[in-house]
Formats: sequence, structure tokens, C-alpha cells
Amino acid sequence: MTTETPAAPKARSKSKTPLIIAALVIVAVLAIIAGRSASGDAYETFSLAMNKIAGEGKWTAGSHSASLFSGLLTVDDLKVDLPENGALTIASLALGGALAKGDLADLIEAGAWRGAKELKIADKLNLTGIKITNAELKLNYDLAELSLESPALAPAAQGGELSGPVSFLKAFKADSLVYKNFSGAAALPEDNGQMEFGAGEVRAVGFSFAGKPIAAFDSLDPSGLLSSLSAFVAKEYGVKNMFINLSGEFEGNAPTKIAISLDEALSKNEALLRSSDSSVLRGFKVEVESEELKAVGALAEMTTAKLDADAYVDKLSTVMAAAVKSSDANQMESALSDLQTLGDLFVSPIGFDDMTMKGLEINLSDLISFKLAEASVVGPFKAGQMPVSQKNSLKGLEVKLSENPDNPRDEGRAIYDFGRDFGLTVFRANGESEGSYDAASGLFAIRANNFKVDDLAEFSAEIQFDGLTPGRLEVFNNTPLNNPLAFILNPEAIFGEASFNGFSLKVKDLGLRERLYQYISRTDDSFDGPEDVKNQATAALAALENQSAGSLNNPADLRQPLTIFLENGGGLEVKIKADPPLSVQSVQNMGADPNRILNSLGITFVADDKAFAPLNFAADPPAGDLSSMTDEEMEQLLKEMEALDEEEAE
Repeated sequence: MTTETPAAPKARSKSKTPLIIAALVIVAVLAIIAGRSASGDAYETFSLAMNKIAGEGKWTAGSHSASLFSGLLTVDDLKVDLPENGALTIASLALGGALAKGDLADLIEAGAWRGAKELKIADKLNLTGIKITNAELKLNYDLAELSLESPALAPAAQGGELSGPVSFLKAFKADSLVYKNFSGAAALPEDNGQMEFGAGEVRAVGFSFAGKPIAAFDSLDPSGLLSSLSAFVAKEYGVKNMFINLSGEFEGNAPTKIAISLDEALSKNEALLRSSDSSVLRGFKVEVESEELKAVGALAEMTTAKLDADAYVDKLSTVMAAAVKSSDANQMESALSDLQTLGDLFVSPIGFDDMTMKGLEINLSDLISFKLAEASVVGPFKAGQMPVSQKNSLKGLEVKLSENPDNPRDEGRAIYDFGRDFGLTVFRANGESEGSYDAASGLFAIRANNFKVDDLAEFSAEIQFDGLTPGRLEVFNNTPLNNPLAFILNPEAIFGEASFNGFSLKVKDLGLRERLYQYISRTDDSFDGPEDVKNQATAALAALENQSAGSLNNPADLRQPLTIFLENGGGLEVKIKADPPLSVQSVQNMGADPNRILNSLGITFVADDKAFAPLNFAADPPAGDLSSMTDEEMEQLLKEMEALDEEEAE
């Protein structure tokens, strides 16, 4: 059965509701519009809903039909007047198993959802050929198809006071939602620019808005709509072939083009911005082009398992919302600085089991490029806690310097000159690290194993702390880094039993020395070649040994290992083993004497597997004891005393 529908009289809307939000609300609530029996009843329900949503006289439909057996209502050529002189057109709408007219009338009359039982809205809704336009805003939006399966309203919270669209949004859920082939364009008048956007597909399975909202958004949107949208959760959520293109004079700068694209992103058990069981991102790319810069960044794949950013999102959103509301860039920068705590140096702000990046590439014009085959971090990490164990790896890192001697930019020529003089323009590296933590004792150790830079050096390192118990880390998490006075006035309350136990760093020369000697000789005319650089360096160490004789009891144990490394290469290692472990209490017990503290660290050098004695720093002479002063020091002291006498006389 097909019936022509006369056009309803049009009226100009005075609403200032944002255009896109209004259009999407209309599309979403179209699911509550038809009865299940005859065509007349179905279309009457449709008209009732449209008059309520769009307003009487602000919409038309070309034709409609309904099946007496399936209850499927089809409406063609639907046109709706939107606020701000916009227009929404839908080529075809198909709705099956929809809400009855009486139930819809009750909802419209109530103006809010407070049902104690779940209410099924429809079996399915399918829209094709959707267009949104606005000449004044220079906005165009096209969507090939939208399909919604089993939309419903979940039971409302008892005693809830939500009203209007927010009450429906909070309760809305569906088995699936699919957008196919959408694109749009809009003007950016403030930046004298243009924005284009779109995607091949956006899909959500088992979704609702029943998650944890970002409450801070209420300060930006008192209606609660924005915070309700932030409570989006889904069993699966994904996007394919997405793009955003921007062009304009952003912040008054020269014309700039920005292109962002994404092949695919998929997340399972997603809570928007907060958490997911697993997520994968593939084919991400960003291109920036202006008169001064052309940069390209690409990421082949990134995977994350068991992401938990809940607490961090709450903390971040609170300060960001306040900063955005003030429209003060300096306040935003200050707010972000306030978030940094001492705990951030030890704990992860977010939790995850593992995270892997593959195929990262960054190219900055004709300056420098970066490539990374793979980087991975394996925990598990818990938000605000130290990981019991962790393993990290870096594979196929490549940094390539500019090889263009005629680079038009000063930075490009400087980078080219460095590569030429250093004798290397491509740097390749690989490395691994691991860490362990015992919560009971607070012992934490992290080790970097065999970090190798081809043709330069191989590094390994280890550092250990103790006393980093969960209670001490909680203190760290509540100690802002931007308040250094607190560390000075009350260090024991902050650091407590936490201590530094030891550190080691080992370097194996694979060509680093020779390249440094070459670079210095080419950039400093005072040297007569690389060999002269080495000779003067070893001579400087010999002079340092003489100069440090008064403050270091065994200066040869510093000079000799460094000299061996400078002359012959091989391996050089520095070890620190604090005895007792360095803590606020131990520093106080040593009277904060720098030399006693240094001696307690047991600083030892090893060169070519030969270990030297720990450095022994000489104690400062007692006050009033001038016997150890050199003639020069004594002469300087007398001059200072004479100057003080003259000041007192004046």
C-alpha cells in the first residue's frame, strides 16, 4: 500500500540547538515512530513522533508504505527543517517491529524516561541516503546507510531526576549500530579554513550509555548531554577508512594543511576513553604541510591488552575542563603541570597488560627521519602501582640525518654538517630492558640489557631502589613535582624509608671514540687531527689528577680507567653500591657531609675487565684548621679577609 503525503507548511526555526546534535537526535529517535498493524496506524505514529521531534509543519515525506504481515514501515524522501537554516533529507527509512502508538504517546507526554522495566523500541531501523546541509555554516554531511538493531530503553535508575533527551540517552541501548560511507565538509571561518571528514564504516555492537560518565564535562555543558555521551560502552567498537583533512591559517600562522587517516581501529569491551579488554589500530597516518615544514608520521599497527585509564581520565578531565572553560592557554598549561607528581617517576598512570607498536615512521621535511620496526612493553601494569615484572624491547630503530648539502633551511644544513663531520648519517639501534618489584620490601630494580647502536657503542645499565612500598608510593602520588619547597622543608615525610641502593653503567666501544675524535678535530681548528684530540684528552685527565689531589685521596683510580678507555677503547663501567643505602635518614646520620655521602656510594670504575679501587674523597678540614690549605688558597683567603675589614671600616 503506497500513499502520497502532502507537504506540511514550513516555518523558520528560532532554535539555537547545534545543528549536528539536533540532526542526530532526530535520526536516533526515529526508532520510536510506528505502530505494528495497518499502514494508517503506523504512519500516524510516525507523524506523531515527527511533529514532536521536528515540529509541526517542519517536515515532509514523499511516500510511505507498511506491511500488514511484517509490520515493516517504509518512508521515502523524508525532508526535515533543522535549526540554523539547516536541512536533513533521508532517501528511505525502514522500520520493523516498532513501539506501539499508545506507548509512544505516553513517552511524549511524560517528556522523560522513568520506566521501571526495559522497553523495546523496535526490531530494526534502517536509513539510506542521509544528507545534512547548512548554507550559512557551509556544512555538508552525507551518510550512505545507517542501521540499528534491537534498540531499547533500559530501566531508569530509581529516584532519578533526569528529564528530556538526557533521560532517554542514559537509558538507550542497542544490539548494533552501523554507519556506512559517510563524509562531510565544513568551513572554519576563524582560521580562514576548511575541514573534510569521513569514514567507510563505524560499527558498535552491544552498546549503551550506561558506563561511567566524565562528570567534569557538566561544567562545559550543564544539560548533561556531553557527560552522558562520554558514558558510552560497547562490546565491540570499530571504525574503518577514516579521514580528517584540515586546511587554514591556524592561530594566525601561514597556510597549513593537515591530513589524518586511519585504515582500521577495533576495540572490545570498550568504555570510551577509559578502558578496553583489547584494542588494535592499523594504518594510522598524519601529514602536515606548510611553507616552512612538510612532516609525515605513520604507524602500521598498535595493540593494547587490558587498558585501564579510568582514574587518570578523571584526574585529567577535571583540570582540562576547568582550563577549557576559562579559555586561558596559560591556565591549561599550568593545569597539566599540576598533574605531575613524584609518583609519576615510578608508577604508571594507566594500567595495561601489554602494548606493542609496529612500523612507526616519522619524516621531518629534508631534516631527519625516524623508523621503528617494533617496540613492546609487557607487564602487567596496574594504574598507580609499580609493575611486579616488566619486559621492554626496541627493535629496528633507525634515525637518518639529512644528506642534502644545499638544504635551504638552517636546521637542515646544521644536521647535514653534523652527519658529515661525525662520519655517520644513519644510526641503527636495538635494545631490551626488564624490571622487577617486590611490594613487601619495596625493592625495585630495572635493567637495560645490550642496548646497541651499530658502529658506535653497546650499553647496559641497572638501577636499584628500596623502601618503595605501596604506602610510600601513595605519598609520592600525592606529592606535586611543581612544589620543590616541600622537598626541602620536609624530605623525611615524603621519602621516608625509600632509599637508593645502587647503579651501574657499562659502555663497550664499537667506534664511538674514533668518530668523536674525528668530529671534534673537524669542528675545532685548535686540534691537529683526531690523534691530537685523543692526546689532549688524556693530558687533561692527567692534569685533573693533579688538581683533585686535595679532594680525592686516590685520583689515579679515576684517571687510569678513563685513560685506558680513551686510548684503547674496549669496555668502561662505573658502579655505585651505596653502603648504607642512601636515604634521608642516612644522609642525616652522615651530617649531610658531601664527602662522607660520596664515599658511602662506593663509586668504582672498571676498564677492560680491570677493577680499580672505590673513589675515596678526602674529608674537609675542620673549621679553623688551615694546615692543609695551599699557598694560593691562603692568599685568596687573606684577600677576602682584607676586603671584609675595609667594608667594616667604611
